Amino acid sequence: MNIVSLLFNKIQILYYKSPVLGKKQVFTSSVTLPPQEAMNFNLDSWALELKKALDALPEKLDSKKVRLILGQQFFRYLRLELPPDLTDNARLSFIKEQLEAIVGAEAKDGELKYLINDYKGKQYACVYLLTAKTAASLTTLFSFYDLKVTEIYPEALLIFTLFQQTLNKQKEEAALFLEYEPSLSTGLLFDSVGLVKESVITINSQEIEAELKTFKKEQELTVARLILGGSLASSIRQDNFTKESGIWTNPLEKVLANSSLKQSAQRLGLQKELLPFSREITLLNLILNKKQSDYLFNTTPSKLEPLMKVNLKRQRHFSLKPIVKPLLLIIVSSVLTFAIVRFGGSGIAALNKIELFPKKITTPTPTATPTKPKKTPTPIIKIQPEEITIEILNGSGTPGMASTLESKLMDLDYQVASVGNADNYDYTNTVIIAPNRATFKLVATDLKEFGVAKPEFEQTNENSVTIIFGTDLTLSNLP
Repeated sequence: MNIVSLLFNKIQILYYKSPVLGKKQVFTSSVTLPPQEAMNFNLDSWALELKKALDALPEKLDSKKVRLILGQQFFRYLRLELPPDLTDNARLSFIKEQLEAIVGAEAKDGELKYLINDYKGKQYACVYLLTAKTAASLTTLFSFYDLKVTEIYPEALLIFTLFQQTLNKQKEEAALFLEYEPSLSTGLLFDSVGLVKESVITINSQEIEAELKTFKKEQELTVARLILGGSLASSIRQDNFTKESGIWTNPLEKVLANSSLKQSAQRLGLQKELLPFSREITLLNLILNKKQSDYLFNTTPSKLEPLMKVNLKRQRHFSLKPIVKPLLLIIVSSVLTFAIVRFGGSGIAALNKIELFPKKITTPTPTATPTKPKKTPTPIIKIQPEEITIEILNGSGTPGMASTLESKLMDLDYQVASVGNADNYDYTNTVIIAPNRATFKLVATDLKEFGVAKPEFEQTNENSVTIIFGTDLTLSNLP
């Protein structure tokens, strides 16, 4: 079972194997993204970090199918109070109308998941919306590594199950779930109904107590509890941290100490992974107990079109040249074999007189006196860079390299039509797919300035050129 989590500034993988015979095995990996990359979803950057997480696994995934836990920043979220006279059949239509009115056109093409909770005699819908654009980006991201997302689970729903039973439904108060990490701490705000705020809360870890005090003052609800997870949670003194932050602090380790999740982790052999992989273990426990349907999103990115329309897979162009020589050899050897079997030595002698490829005998024709002046040979027109349209595909995985190369080639008067990603990031040598050798040589000559010494040539029937650059491309030292 493969579980991949795309969180605010982390990518985590839990690969769980439970053979019929033999010991259960679990492999995990985790990669932390730089804060500036976490704030904005850049496909190049996230693809590179996903590759790092996959490469960090001690063993490769045995299946291309993955279950995806998706961080809150990938969703649009609304909490709606439902009219008391609303019937169950009319509920979905009402929620969709409210989404379109508040979120806009994105709600029409997106897919949603909602949960209904009661609070003080009223019903509330916690609605998670995955837009078509975001789903397409995810499809593209996982397609780079030939992975297929089969199920999606919102991160917030899984986190809520960790401490939901400890929340007091009789009080209007909130609990902040926060992961305390060395540079950036991230969290979500909940109450007894569910998620309160749409956005992920970010805290500077160096000033965590002061920032928590400020955060508490800014909230409409009373933030009565702080559920503290993360790698630094075990380093605090609970009483001192409560006093300094102004919020009663309860480490996640203590919340889970006697919980059913800890017991499940022990049965699964995941005791050591319980805190850093609590989301993944929660999902694994739900799946093994067949209770995941309440948390499962209504759609998967695999049902939607990829975001990028450029060559996601490297095209191979068919050519007859490699076939002609072997075919001729087969014909010749067949003729020789037949002669030896049929006629023996006399057959070989006869074959010596046969010319398989006879020379053409041409009779010289008398030269006639020309009546018209000889035509001047048509001059060879040299191809100019401004006549060449180029598509640039990132095959090295280095973020921003494609855009930089685009700028450099446009300075050389090339026409750049599009920039995208190759089918994978394992290209060592740059590949130039061009309609002919002349065009290839011109582009290859200009790429030498950027460290591409021996690019590979592939021919295409298209008039445009595709450059799939590899790790041989170096632009860092250029102005």
